[in-house]
Amino acid sequence: MSRLRAVTRVMSLLLVVLVLLGAPGLAPRVLAEEGQPPTRVVIPAIGLDAAVEVAGVVVTPGGPLWDVPEDAAGWHATSARLGEAGNLVLSGHHNTGGMVFRDLHDLVVGDLIYLYAGEEVHTYAVAQRVVLRETGATPARRQANAHWIRATDDERLTLVTCYPWWTNSHRLIVVARPLEGQDKAAGASVAMRSARNVPIN
Repeated sequence: MSRLRAVTRVMSLLLVVLVLLGAPGLAPRVLAEEGQPPTRVVIPAIGLDAAVEVAGVVVTPGGPLWDVPEDAAGWHATSARLGEAGNLVLSGHHNTGGMVFRDLHDLVVGDLIYLYAGEEVHTYAVAQRVVLRETGATPARRQANAHWIRATDDERLTLVTCYPWWTNSHRLIVVARPLEGQDKAAGASVAMRSARNVPIN
């Protein structure tokens, strides 16, 4: 058993307990065996090429929170895997640690995002960008904000970070949709060139 799969199973057990306790934004789901967790994210439009690791969960007085890796994007282990129907969620820091999602706010509709699992690549195009107030928001508003990272019936990628860069008062949400057919093939070709030209350290 790979280290990533072992960690994923442990995190899944913990998250089931948190869901039973009523943790917001941690909706239960069944992980498909054929799907793979992402291991790398590449976004040429903002010069991003970063590893993806499993995001942990920490329990705080205000409830459980996702523990985002310092120098990588964090994959929410309760979210979809690559190629699955559902919401695949990645979180990343914007003004601390490696600042992986520092320039996420510069993305516009149509920008391409590539997720890797080893050599396998999946291509997405940005479809929506939303900024949500978190600091000072009512509990009802925060629950409404959390729906962006919950399970969906359609296949999508959701990127989450804090906003703006000088504080953490808001959340920036970027939703991307998988490309199909010729668009997907063209995107994969660009991704392979990006992989050769911008190697991950």
